[in-house]
Amino acid sequence: TEGHVRIDGHDIFEEPEKAKKLMGYLPEQPPLYMNETPAEYLRFVGEAKGLRGAELTGQIAQVIRQTKLEDVQNRSISALSKGYKQRGGIAQALLGSPRLIILDEPETGLDFHNQILVLDMVKRLSHEEGISAIMNTHYPTNAMSVADEAFMMNHKGTFFYGSTEKVLTEKNISVSFDVNVVVNEFSHHQKKIKSIVPVSLT
Repeated sequence: TEGHVRIDGHDIFEEPEKAKKLMGYLPEQPPLYMNETPAEYLRFVGEAKGLRGAELTGQIAQVIRQTKLEDVQNRSISALSKGYKQRGGIAQALLGSPRLIILDEPETGLDFHNQILVLDMVKRLSHEEGISAIMNTHYPTNAMSVADEAFMMNHKGTFFYGSTEKVLTEKNISVSFDVNVVVNEFSHHQKKIKSIVPVSLT
């Protein structure tokens, strides 16, 4: 393989620390502390990311607003629904003002309502907050509904590229492949990636 990965101009291999500071990550299982409240947990994560004082307090308030956790921010995480726990996981990924967030199957185990909330959140972060997102998901139709462009891939590599409208009308969509769905503009060269959603279909 070859090529470069740059986060806001910082090469991930040449400037790994600077690049990583511009990234947020949510694993499939949110890394939550069940005996804390969302506000307490986010303060811990923020401090671990080097935030202090007014900047820390301001960012906690911001990510709570972005993920709609206001009503439960002082309740024990152990008492929250899976949907709220997932939002807490996304909130921690947003701390530190990342330019890119990576979400690993954030819809897993959620009911339909919370799946839609997560998808709308990803789209809003991309279009309104200017945060790029890479999201791995097993719900291709939902994911593509918030995107503009897609890459369809199988073990041999990319075999389709185009608008999500074309993906949804592909006659051969029943075969096994991966789809990279792009929200807003994308280019292999100089354009800024707004959001990419890799989707696994089986």
